[in-house]
Amino acid sequence: MTFNLDTLPDPLVFEVCNWLDIYSLCALSEVNRALRHLSTTQPSFWIYTLSHCGIMLPLMMTSPLHAYPAVDLHLAAHRAIMIEANFGSTHPRLRSWNTITWPYEPSPGVRVEDIEWEEPIHAIYMHCLHPNGEWLLLVSTHNIVRFVHLRTGKVAAVWDKDQYVDNNDKSVMAWGLDFTDENDSIMAMNCRVDGIPAIRILEIHLDPASSLATVKSLGTHITGEVASDVTITQRYVITVIPIKGTEPNELGRIHMFNWKTHESIEMPNLYPSMSTCAAEGYMISLGLGPGNGVYAQIIGYPMDEQEESDLKHKHNSQLPVLTYQLSLIGPEWDDRTFGSSQIGHSYTGERFNFVHVWMRPKHSGSRYIFSFSFDLLELKLLHRRGYQGTPGISIVECVEESHRVLEESGLKHLVIPAASGRRFIWWRQVEELEAEEYDHSEEGESSEDGTVPTTVKAFQFLTSLMEELAPSSQVRKEVFGRRFIFQIASHYDPGSAVMKQLEASKRLEIPRELARADSPVFMFQISEWSGTILVQLESGQLFVLRYGKA
Repeated sequence: MTFNLDTLPDPLVFEVCNWLDIYSLCALSEVNRALRHLSTTQPSFWIYTLSHCGIMLPLMMTSPLHAYPAVDLHLAAHRAIMIEANFGSTHPRLRSWNTITWPYEPSPGVRVEDIEWEEPIHAIYMHCLHPNGEWLLLVSTHNIVRFVHLRTGKVAAVWDKDQYVDNNDKSVMAWGLDFTDENDSIMAMNCRVDGIPAIRILEIHLDPASSLATVKSLGTHITGEVASDVTITQRYVITVIPIKGTEPNELGRIHMFNWKTHESIEMPNLYPSMSTCAAEGYMISLGLGPGNGVYAQIIGYPMDEQEESDLKHKHNSQLPVLTYQLSLIGPEWDDRTFGSSQIGHSYTGERFNFVHVWMRPKHSGSRYIFSFSFDLLELKLLHRRGYQGTPGISIVECVEESHRVLEESGLKHLVIPAASGRRFIWWRQVEELEAEEYDHSEEGESSEDGTVPTTVKAFQFLTSLMEELAPSSQVRKEVFGRRFIFQIASHYDPGSAVMKQLEASKRLEIPRELARADSPVFMFQISEWSGTILVQLESGQLFVLRYGKA
């Protein structure tokens, strides 16, 4: 007797869905009308797979996955695999592109005369690419904010009311953005009120139809100390205040306040922080602990009024903390010095959440990757026990290094991990290229066949996935603890860690104008959400490369 999947009870179908990866699940949703109807009406069809796939979904993610309608999850999953399929192909194709030259032209009604004195190298000092790939925020060395609409290349708004007139070592540019939806966001940034360090809260509305943005101040919060890092969520602003006399000087104390009520939040005893990442409901801090060990700490936010009202017995409680010690291996870590660190995390709001910590030792181009998951329910239960008077239990787990990006010789810019921590991008300067991949189309068009049988001087743009690299256990056996730099022109054994990294590298199709650009590259960013890559040259010229939606 034959049974069709769509004749089973919905709970059994959802159980089958939980065993499928995102690609198989998208295919299942299109098998017939019954399964398509189920996939667009029941969020349970998608929740488990989307929360475990690690792929950055084209959703603003200000709410847990289960709060989204099934039809939104259906669309997001299909868009995500379309982008992943292109990035994962042998030669990811450019769907469309445009370039924006300096000075950027203002939209009608936007005044830029008062800030035209800034040179590109100062104006493009710090940057943030909108997840949808349509907008760019720039913060200059003078704390002037520009909002650029990338489709038209127009400056949509300027905020210069907090600019630093006398730039000195006490004037630090630090800011954070939280996107409430595709067109609205809130921003927190360093400022001064009568010379006293403070945090400014801005409300931003983006209008793509007019290439305009409106920026409104919601007030300031006096901190009294200059923050080296600022993050904002729907309720809280999180700042890192540098600790004087520490090495490295990026370490700092974490402070938190409710930006709507200006209430300061009492923080637990945390390790000095070197980098942070904030989500709705919790934050992640990477800190330096006992013996100079490196620890990732998950800190829950205060309960809201509804959560507190559900408790029968209430006691003052510190915020809950889950702690994970990173097991750092290699001589570069003998003195626990580091060059940089980044936390990769994609918020889902579901029970199990995944974190990828990227760390680079000083004087090395290698990237050490530590991956782990944490239980959000465990964090909430720890918080409830604290409120009810039960002493909190210190939870510490050890995390082994999972993967390592080996250092490639001659790179001027090191690899840059994307927001999720899975994908990373980099570019490689080369002397000669033969029959390389270029886009010959005009701006806004995509190419069919981009091979050029010629020799040119240019650079290559590449991308790869963390899970396509050799595991760290193999890297350690082959590298033997020494600093290792490989040459792409040298021979390496098949199956070796270097060969796996080279084979996992995907050459991105890029415009000929970018490949042959005379100005050095200043920065590049990727939005996995939209499949957009932004490249900014020191001249101020922008290249907007779209590998997702054209």
